Amino acid sequence: MFLPPFAGPNLKIDRAYRHFDELKDLIVAYQATARRAFVPVPGEEYAWTFQADQPPPELAIVLGDIAHSLRSALDVMVCDIARLRGRGQSDMTFPFAEDKAKWKAKLTESKKKEPWLKLGSDVVDAISDLKPYRQGNIFLRGLHDINNMDKHKIVCPVAALLSVQANPSHHITSYLRKTMDQAGKADEPTPAIMFLGGIPVAFSIGQIWRCGPDDPHPSQEFPLDSARLIPKLPEDLPVNVPFGGMYISELAQHLLDNTTQVVDLFKRQFG
Repeated sequence: MFLPPFAGPNLKIDRAYRHFDELKDLIVAYQATARRAFVPVPGEEYAWTFQADQPPPELAIVLGDIAHSLRSALDVMVCDIARLRGRGQSDMTFPFAEDKAKWKAKLTESKKKEPWLKLGSDVVDAISDLKPYRQGNIFLRGLHDINNMDKHKIVCPVAALLSVQANPSHHITSYLRKTMDQAGKADEPTPAIMFLGGIPVAFSIGQIWRCGPDDPHPSQEFPLDSARLIPKLPEDLPVNVPFGGMYISELAQHLLDNTTQVVDLFKRQFG
C-alpha cells in the first residue's frame, strides 16, 4: 500500500524542513563559540588579517541532506502523476538538462529513453515552463547539481564576518570604498565587502587590511563583540554548481521555497 498522490512529496519536503532546523541550530552554535580576531601581518606595521574559526563541515552535510530530500520530492511527484494517469513508474524521474538546447533535444527523444514524456503533453509543457536547465531556473537545476556534488565530495564551508556597526566617520571607511573602486587594478588582495546603507559591513577570513598611521584599528571600525560570523559555501565550487559564495542558510531557504512552489503548482494542476 502506498501513500495517496502528492502526500509523499510533501513528506519529503517536511523532512527537508527538519534538516533545515538542524542546519540553523548548527549555525547558531557555531556563531556562539567561534573565535575571531584581527591579526597583525608580519613585517607590516599598519596591516591586519581577519582570522576566525572555520564553520563545521557538518553544515555542508546537512545542506546535502536538504538537497537530497527535495530532489527526492520531485522524483516522487512525477511518479505520483504517472500513477494517476495509469503509466508505468519504472525509471521515472524528474528531468534536467545541461542547457536550453539540450532540453529541447530531450523533448524529441523516445519515451523509452525519457519515460517522463509518457506523462502527457500538458505535464511535459508544465515541466518545460520550469526551465530545469542551466541558465534557466537556478534553484531548480542547482538543486540537482548540489545533490550530485554531495554524493561525491563534501565541501568545507567558510565564514564571512557581518557587522552592522561599521563606523562611517572613520577614515578606514573611505579607504575601503576606494579599495573597492580599485579592485582588480592592483596586485594586492582587496576586501570583499557587502554594503548596508552605503556602509561596508562584511568581509572574509584571510583578507588583508592596509591602513595609514592615522586610521583606526579595524576592530574600532568593525567591533567584533557586535559582529556575527555567517557560514557560506566557498567560491571555488565545481564549475557546474552555481552557488559559490552563497550563505548556506539563505541557499537552503531558496531551495526549500522553490521546490515547495513546484510541488504545490503540480498538485493544483495534476493532482
